[in-house]
Amino acid sequence: MQINKIQESQWLGAPENRKKPCRFRAGKITLEFLDGRILNIRAGGIRLIDEVYFALRDYNWGTIPYRMEGLQFEEKEDFFRISFKAIHDSGNIRFEWEGIITGNSESSVKYEFYGQADSDFLRNRIGLCVLHPAACGGMDCEVEHFSSAPEKGRFPELISPHQPFADMKSITHRPKKGMALKVAFQGDVFEMEDQRNWTDASFKTYCTPLSIPFPVQVHKGERISQSVEISLLEAENVDSEEVGEQEETIVSIREFPMMERRCSLGSCITRPLTRLQFERIAVLEMSHLRVDYHFIDGEEGDIQEIFCQAKDLGLNVLLAVFFTERWNDEILSLKRLLSDLEKQLLGLLIFQEGVTVMPGKRLECIRSELTEWNVPVGSGTDAFFTQINRQKPERDSMDFVSYSNNPQVHAFDNDSIMSTTEGQAANLRSCAALYPGLPVWVSPITLKMRWNPDATGREPVKKGELPKDVDPRQMSLFAASWFLRSAAACMAGGAAGMTYFELTGAKG
Repeated sequence: MQINKIQESQWLGAPENRKKPCRFRAGKITLEFLDGRILNIRAGGIRLIDEVYFALRDYNWGTIPYRMEGLQFEEKEDFFRISFKAIHDSGNIRFEWEGIITGNSESSVKYEFYGQADSDFLRNRIGLCVLHPAACGGMDCEVEHFSSAPEKGRFPELISPHQPFADMKSITHRPKKGMALKVAFQGDVFEMEDQRNWTDASFKTYCTPLSIPFPVQVHKGERISQSVEISLLEAENVDSEEVGEQEETIVSIREFPMMERRCSLGSCITRPLTRLQFERIAVLEMSHLRVDYHFIDGEEGDIQEIFCQAKDLGLNVLLAVFFTERWNDEILSLKRLLSDLEKQLLGLLIFQEGVTVMPGKRLECIRSELTEWNVPVGSGTDAFFTQINRQKPERDSMDFVSYSNNPQVHAFDNDSIMSTTEGQAANLRSCAALYPGLPVWVSPITLKMRWNPDATGREPVKKGELPKDVDPRQMSLFAASWFLRSAAACMAGGAAGMTYFELTGAKG
């Protein structure tokens, strides 16, 4: 297929009216504005801030979208003003706010909002967020606090498990010699998290601190206002940039250095294959299949047939076993299963239902029960790298470590999804530092979040909508492109194995 003959729906998986951002200048700073967000804030050819945006997150950390009305632009030489009204109306959540963004000749940009709740609802977050690019990792900074003396610090190089900075009034960093950028916050208490934990290529400053219990009740009529101001304090030898269209970046796979050693590439299989599926999958020449086995389901189901098909395909199996509190009894059932299937096993992943990281003593006990089988036993988490970065399961209790990831924890647009491959490589580097010499698996890697380990309640399924873990872009060339970029980044990061998507169905 020729590139110029690819239709938009083939590329994206669904028709999309892609909007072009509007571009503005404030002194030596340039930026883009799109749908209430300011993006790609730059000076002297350097990206200073990735994005400033408003977020309303519900009791389960779901992002509540808004529609915009009354968008107005005012622009003069080295000055601009953008104003609009934003309306959130989803379920029982109704919230409106006025956004005002201004820039001036002093190389300063301010984003402020004034909002009011039009209903009672529960929220985990309401406010502005600022994304410093992942390239800030290792840079020195100074942080002003509301309740203590200023602090000299550094953006973390390896992924920080917890907030690098808290109680933030402002943060100043120097992207290069002779340049200093200050970001100041008003209206709430802000703190920073390292979003590379979830593969986002950024450090996010947000409110309200996670140490404050959530969700929080918002009452009808309640008013909320905040502001973020970005100022270029030092700008030696920094020229003003032209306000023009940015060229789209085309990333070549050759830009990702490949590891010399071979890694295992596979997919998840959830049900036996039809004859046609079997024939088509045989030509893919994968390395393994992942099979999930949940004792809570009570029956072996199709596992024997799935293993037979894997054998006929010439593929080894990564068996992920999910124990319950009755693990002492369940280990006997697993042993009976292993006696028939041991030769096909690439490895065993040991998890516990309802727990992000299995307790260390329990993992050690289960592993000791499996020593008679010559099968590597791994663990870690079936959730995000965040969980093992924070809870750190013992190295000596595993033959390999594993975590899963997906590119849609915080953002869902195409550009954000593509940028997460940088975060995937950062995950692997940090995991290797936590567990030196231990093989690292990323399994599974999906386009959409499978389950939310931070949910505070059940998520209702709305009639007529796709399931929460299904993305219409799954079958598109966009997803194929993201897969290639992701696989290259993971191989460059030193992954021992990666399991992508499901073999068949809407998530494959």
